[in-house]
This record gives sequence, structure tokens and C-alpha cells, in this order.
Amino acid sequence: MKHFEKLEGYVADGSMRVVQAVGVPRSMSTALGRALHHAKGPTVYVNEPFNRHNACPDVAAELLLRHALPLCESQGAPVTVITKSMASYMPFETFRAMEGLSAATIWTVRDPLVQMGSLMTRLANDRQGGHGTKKITQEELGPHLDGVAAYLQDSERSTDFSKTGWQSIGDHYRVRDGRATSVVVDGQEFVAQPHALLSQVCGQVGIKFCEQMVEGWGLDYTNACNGDDKEKTAWSAWTSDAATSTGVVPVERAPLDLAVLPDSIRRHIAEVALPTYEMMTCPSAL
Repeated sequence: MKHFEKLEGYVADGSMRVVQAVGVPRSMSTALGRALHHAKGPTVYVNEPFNRHNACPDVAAELLLRHALPLCESQGAPVTVITKSMASYMPFETFRAMEGLSAATIWTVRDPLVQMGSLMTRLANDRQGGHGTKKITQEELGPHLDGVAAYLQDSERSTDFSKTGWQSIGDHYRVRDGRATSVVVDGQEFVAQPHALLSQVCGQVGIKFCEQMVEGWGLDYTNACNGDDKEKTAWSAWTSDAATSTGVVPVERAPLDLAVLPDSIRRHIAEVALPTYEMMTCPSAL
């Protein structure tokens, strides 16, 4: 754990400050990371240091240091390190290690009936047309629902709907220990009222808001899940919108109709996703 311990040292002496975002897929979390990257003051943004290839805090810490140290040395000022990873790629021990290191954890979620519609549409396209295709719309999901349900329930990449992220993010949220400031961001509110939401989040996590966080993105960042291959990040339908955008873009998406979904997906949404979303966005639900 030499890299992680080194990162802990920089955090302890005030040279670096880590703000981590933890999300479910299709919750606009990458866009939120890009927005926060444009806060006032020296910042770096590393997207998904934890991914399907890595769940080790030391590997992630080496990547964070590689990108933060040059800025730290050139600026002579504390550097804010923004990270975002999917909850499903962060085992319990990994999450707790990062929580202990971070000044703040930002949880990024979205109405499951909207988020799952986006996720299932993306998966249907990947399965039918190859990674990155955009031929199938949400309105055309019908013939593909059973296949996507089977993939999410039992496949090489998803077991018992693990890829949706809802079980993992709920488990992590429940065990947070208060060492880091905890803020929940609803993706729909983020795109509908970006100025108000980002101003509020900045105040909560201790970074300085500026207008460029809403419109005017231009800073480079690292997308670890693609090995920092910028062309792949811009091309991949999983990341292309957030990677190529220059600001927060309103996105309208219809919620899923529960009645037409396979039983397994309907149960997952009703028994896991929706209760977790309500718990996280409604304090009274705790």
C-alpha cells in the first residue's frame, strides 16, 4: 500500500484534498465530476480509478498521485483531487479506505425508472450492435428486455443486478462513518438547476464555485476505465456525451413503464433501487 500511504501523507500535510463521487451508472456522475473539476483553484479529475479492471486502493492512489503531483509541485498550493467511481466497482474495504482519505463523498443518483431506462437502452445497444452503437431507443426496448434482464441477473459482468449499482451504493451509504462530509446529488436536479445545485454542493464540500462549472468546460481529465485513451472516451457511448460536452446539458428521458418490464427487473427496481433512492434523497426515509 505504498502509494496509498503516500497519498495519505499528502492529504495529512494539506498538500492535497480528495473529494470522491460515488455513483450508479447513467446518473450523470461523469458530468458532475467534470463540472467540479472547473472549481476555482488547482484541481485534477480522475474518472473511475476504480473500474472493472481495478478495485485496489493502492493502484488507484498511484494514478491519483501521477496526475496530482505535477500540479501540486508547480502551483505551490493545495490541490483538490476529484474522483468518481461506480459503487459496484468499490468493495466494502475499498470504499472505507477512500472514505477515510476523502474530505467529502458526493453520492450521485437518479430516479431509478429514468436511470434504469438509460442503462438498459445502453446495454441493449451494446448487446445487439456492439459496444458504442446507438441504434435502439428506449421506446424500442420491448424485444430486448428479456435479454437485458438475463444479462443483468446472471452474466460475466453482472450478478443479481450488480451492474445497476443500487445494492452497492445503498450498502456503502448505510455504513458511511461520518469522517467525510456526505452529500447526495440527484442527477435530474443537477441538469435542471445546475447553477443552484453546484453552488450548494461547493459550499458543502469546501470548494469554490465559478460560472465555468456550469458552462465553459475545457480542462483535460483522466478517464481511467479507458486507460486514459481520449479517443476511446470520446467515441464510447458510455462516456461520449459527458466527455465531449462543454457544460451541463439538460436531458429529458421518459421513465420506464414498470408494467411492461420482466418480473426480475420489476422486482429489482421495486425492492432495491427505489427504496435505496428514496433513502438517499429523503432523510426521513432513514
